[in-house]
Amino acid sequence: MTTEKQRLLVAWTLALGMFIIGTTSLSILGVGPALTRDLEIAPGAAGWLVTAFAATFAIAAPAAQFTLRRKLTPCTLIVSGTVILVASLIWTAVATDFLSLLIARILSALGGALIAPTSSALAIASVPDERRGATLATVFAGFTLATVGGVPIVTWLTLLLDWRGAMAAIACAAVLFLVLAVVFLPKETNTTPISKPGNSQGLSF
Repeated sequence: MTTEKQRLLVAWTLALGMFIIGTTSLSILGVGPALTRDLEIAPGAAGWLVTAFAATFAIAAPAAQFTLRRKLTPCTLIVSGTVILVASLIWTAVATDFLSLLIARILSALGGALIAPTSSALAIASVPDERRGATLATVFAGFTLATVGGVPIVTWLTLLLDWRGAMAAIACAAVLFLVLAVVFLPKETNTTPISKPGNSQGLSF
């Protein structure tokens, strides 16, 4: 496999992860009506599930990068975050009350907080300077697609599989991302970009 193909596989793998994080963050909007009916909770309570994810992610993402990124490799951070995300999505799918859902959403945000900023750093560290913009655009295309299509996809899955099945489907997608991350993401501690001649420095994590 050529180096260029490896870069593309890394970029599109990270894009899939961003899509799953984005879809997870918005999933409550798609499953909300079915969820509130099934668990007999007030419709307004679903808003707290969205808020819990957003607030936890906003706090945990910078905190995790500040405390962990120099201790763990990017691949380890992303894989660990994905394991947490998969577990939290399964927990969401089997939750029987609002408190369980709230805890599961917080865990989902923690998993996403390990994945998203690490994916950005890994993307720009593994390519030459002139390719960083295009690579970041590829990675964040996943999140952009999630903001546009995440809710319709989850709503459609809810109609087909009920809200629990929809969350389980997102968990399956996260498992796929986990497998691809283990296979394609670089494992070394320091990820050094291909630099222009005369530049021997790279980014380390």
